[in-house]
Amino acid sequence: MRIWAWIDSLVLIAFIAGFYAAVFGSRLGGWIFLGAVVVRITGHLVIGGIAYWRTMCREWPHVEPVPFFDDD
Repeated sequence: MRIWAWIDSLVLIAFIAGFYAAVFGSRLGGWIFLGAVVVRITGHLVIGGIAYWRTMCREWPHVEPVPFFDDD
């Protein structure tokens, strides 16, 4: 998670710098902005997938089944 926080900070800096450079007419700034957006979205999807996988792979608690009562 520390690595992700560090990478996320760098992507945020690239995001802001690319945005302002693109606003002031730099084509390279637009590409940097677009790349930062793609990296940020992809990173969040990957981290979410890893967190989901870790949750689903762990041992689940043993719970008694709920008894079925027919209300007829």
